[in-house]
Amino acid sequence: MKIVSESAESGIGKLARKTTRRSCVVALALIVGGCASSSVSVSQSNALSTDPVLSSVIGSFEAGCIDNAPHFDPTRMRSGFDANQPELAQGMLFLASGKPGQSCGVTVRGYGQGRPTPTIGDLNRLGRKFAAKTGGTLRPAVAGQSQRVEVKSGRKSFDISGYVTSGGDLRFNVYE
Repeated sequence: MKIVSESAESGIGKLARKTTRRSCVVALALIVGGCASSSVSVSQSNALSTDPVLSSVIGSFEAGCIDNAPHFDPTRMRSGFDANQPELAQGMLFLASGKPGQSCGVTVRGYGQGRPTPTIGDLNRLGRKFAAKTGGTLRPAVAGQSQRVEVKSGRKSFDISGYVTSGGDLRFNVYE
């Protein structure tokens, strides 16, 4: 499979003939270095969880909370959770809570400290869906800086977070 077109190859050949070896090496190093650094930040901010328990809990949070934003009607939240019950490991307990028009959250008791935690990509995906649902604007979480997403919708501002507590509980929240 050919990666570069013939016209691009001839352009590179012309460039090599016109410049010294040293500048070609520097240019190549800059190009390769730029590609490497951009791919690292992209994968850190877009990676989604692959753990089946965590992915299942995220799906349930999405169905019960994010899909019912911004009203968080208890009846609709309950039916969302019922329709998308998470697959939990033995000893885990799923709890959901919320306040109409203000917040919605889930807690998995007994999740465990050593288990996978929600990624920045998970939180940003939930934030994008919340923003699309409410017509709001998204301020995404950034790897190494923030573990929460902010969505501004009208005069309201909502935060979305997901984390494992020091006691080993998994929590996802969206709140005003």
